[in-house]
Amino acid sequence: MIKYQQVNPTLCSAFQPNVELCLIMDLWILALIFLATHGLFIAIVVLVFVGDFVLGCFVKGGWFVVVIDI
Repeated sequence: MIKYQQVNPTLCSAFQPNVELCLIMDLWILALIFLATHGLFIAIVVLVFVGDFVLGCFVKGGWFVVVIDI
């Protein structure tokens, strides 16, 4: 099962217009999610820049993770 989740859509937008800081925050949180769910889920950053540019920082804030249930 593949689930697409938007997590905390207001967090990333708080750093606008500092896109670099926004992306860094995204990567840190995704890393924490990966560590917290390692062994049960795999959190994968899939086209993180596309996600941020299209669906994230520049549109409404927030970041997306793809969780693959294994």
